[in-house]
Amino acid sequence: MSTRQSRYLFVNGSVHMDVPHEQLPKDLLASPDDEAALNQAFQAYIVGRGAFVFEHENRHVHQTLAYPALYLRALREFHWARAALSDFRDRGDIVYDRAGQSRPVLDPSDPFLTTLRRSYYASVGRYPAGCQEDGRVRWGEASAIGAVVKRENRRVFSEVKLIEAEALAVQYAVAGRRGVVGPFLRWAISHGANHSPIDDLVTILSCGVARERVEQAVLRMVPALVWHAFHTTWPVTAFLNFLECLMVRRRPDELADMDRKSMFALVGAMRKHDAFLHACPVLTPETITAVVAGQQPVTDTFGQFDDDPATWSALIDIDKDHPLSGWARARLQPNRWPDRMDFVDPAPDLFSRLQMDYPATSYLLRVSPHDDGGAQQSRGIFRRWLPRVSWRPGDLEAWRALLVYSEIAQTLLANVYVQVFPADAFHGGTVEQTCWQTACPVHATGLCRSWDAIPRHHVNCEYLLLMPAILNHVVDPSGPTATIRQT
Repeated sequence: MSTRQSRYLFVNGSVHMDVPHEQLPKDLLASPDDEAALNQAFQAYIVGRGAFVFEHENRHVHQTLAYPALYLRALREFHWARAALSDFRDRGDIVYDRAGQSRPVLDPSDPFLTTLRRSYYASVGRYPAGCQEDGRVRWGEASAIGAVVKRENRRVFSEVKLIEAEALAVQYAVAGRRGVVGPFLRWAISHGANHSPIDDLVTILSCGVARERVEQAVLRMVPALVWHAFHTTWPVTAFLNFLECLMVRRRPDELADMDRKSMFALVGAMRKHDAFLHACPVLTPETITAVVAGQQPVTDTFGQFDDDPATWSALIDIDKDHPLSGWARARLQPNRWPDRMDFVDPAPDLFSRLQMDYPATSYLLRVSPHDDGGAQQSRGIFRRWLPRVSWRPGDLEAWRALLVYSEIAQTLLANVYVQVFPADAFHGGTVEQTCWQTACPVHATGLCRSWDAIPRHHVNCEYLLLMPAILNHVVDPSGPTATIRQT
């Protein structure tokens, strides 16, 4: 997971990017109020040095619109964020530490948190997997894996790792068709990308096979495996099932030269095999609605989605308020969405086509808030862009307000994550406050710890200004007890 745990992309379809301060003209940092110049500088960045990151983050938008399981997760994250907001609005006065040394903590036995905890672990659960010396893939309980697989041949996999691996594999394939050649690892490092999602798959398949050939096989397999896996309600379970079966039939070096169309058909045949269909039956539009309405991820039945208009219409109709619902409905129009093979076996212009027709709902670009040599001139420089597409609501200000509303709701959801879940839930990482505006009365509460739209002066912050209307509370640090007071 990202440090924000519940990413903005799922909650409202937006993309947030940090732009290194050294990538902007120095004179712009000295006069950050020149909006035209700043917009031009950001635009130059995303088509230049930042093009890789821009394409990568947009790929996650397109994955959400391509994979039913990922769109289902987006609906649920959106629901949880709104539930967190509703829960907070109804709470009374909340005491906090004005020095910021401790945060308001909700009662772990609260029913809302019990439900969220179960859902959270189902969504980001990690599955151990590895290969035996004979090359057989084993996965399941960590204790069982440890008994038959050496430590150096084991890794853990999650939904996030799989979608990151797919994005990297497809970006690398597109780069190759644009004429860029060279080993994957060198390409990834040159772009500052985290290559571990691909490396981990290579590691668990390299028993007795040359690592270079396994890497070639993984880069070919991943798009097809992920596409089919995320057409089930338990993507990681499906992915590892397919991978285990594939390794029984073929050695990794035999798959390295298989064309992507044949790879897609091979994995698809596994998904439609009678034995797999018995364990993972096809969901009808009616059962899809029931899955979302009556169950949490941890209790989902193991089922699979057809890639057809009826399935997608059922998903979209579950919650028409999700900001990506207009994008999702537009993809159902004839000839508006790429063929599934174009998505798995990408043409060189795939990214440019999809970024034009299916951009994020908004782009929040900010200069990286980290120390820029002590001067800290770059702090507070950001812009929120709302791309023009025909399915965006016509009232621009209402659309902007909806996106800001959902971002504020998401900060509460991320705050619940950081307060309630133990350290191992964050995979050994920490969730630090993104804002440096210590003079702001909200800062010490920690409520806005994952807020990204940080202005140069805290009095202009949307979070602070909208807190009474959206959160139904104000911060009062002046009394005998510092209080987040219900309005």
